[in-house]
Amino acid sequence: MWRAVLAIFSLALFACETTKVAETPLGKVYEGSFSAGGKSVPLPAGKWIVTGSAIKYSNLDNPFLRTVLVSLDRNSVKGMVYFNTNLEPGFSPGREGYVKSKRCSKPNVIFSETLENEKQGNQDCWGIAHHSPIKRDSKYGHWKETNAYLLSNDKNYPKIFVSLFYSFSTFNDRMSVYYYRNPELDGIAPSKSIRSSESNWRADYISDHPDKLAYVEKLKTWGKAWHPWVKRGFEARDGGPVIATVAQTLDDALRSPRLPPG
Repeated sequence: MWRAVLAIFSLALFACETTKVAETPLGKVYEGSFSAGGKSVPLPAGKWIVTGSAIKYSNLDNPFLRTVLVSLDRNSVKGMVYFNTNLEPGFSPGREGYVKSKRCSKPNVIFSETLENEKQGNQDCWGIAHHSPIKRDSKYGHWKETNAYLLSNDKNYPKIFVSLFYSFSTFNDRMSVYYYRNPELDGIAPSKSIRSSESNWRADYISDHPDKLAYVEKLKTWGKAWHPWVKRGFEARDGGPVIATVAQTLDDALRSPRLPPG
């Protein structure tokens, strides 16, 4: 009898440990790529530290992993990668597929391109946005952990990040990736407000700021070249890590002098 009880206890413990293993260990450093749920996310050059990770279950008990990785430049945050994907493919019978991506059709992003956005079908969009996801009172555990990490390690970050976002879905899988960038380290003047609605990065304000327009054009060029690599990582399905190669690193692309009109 005791052996049976011990066996049941061991199975229960294993089940708990399996759930925890799915979360990414905080402090772990990645280079080249980050993988989870059978998918691979290419990382820009450099070292990326996991600062936040959480599992969120959908209303169909499908676990989604949310992970934040941070790249540092001395005492400042140079960039962040936010990765959100389902860990198990498929849904319960009669309730398959995903709703249309809100990000693909959200107004007032700086730029967006939607290649596909089918309800319960293929979705593929990318673009450029601006906001600050790091908030002390965030309701999301992965961002709370990131905020705590940055505060405890005395790291600076901008009021407003500029981000490249990618969103992919198929009938059974979904993945969103945000590549956040600190524009202040690339020579752009700091934002005066933390509110996205008051930011001069807004699509209806940015035309008055040539330096930001030029910055967005550089980011757009680099993001378009990066898109097929992110998509390849989404389609990998346990095919191994996807490490992107583009003509320029993100640092070089954004810090290069502005080219004269051709």
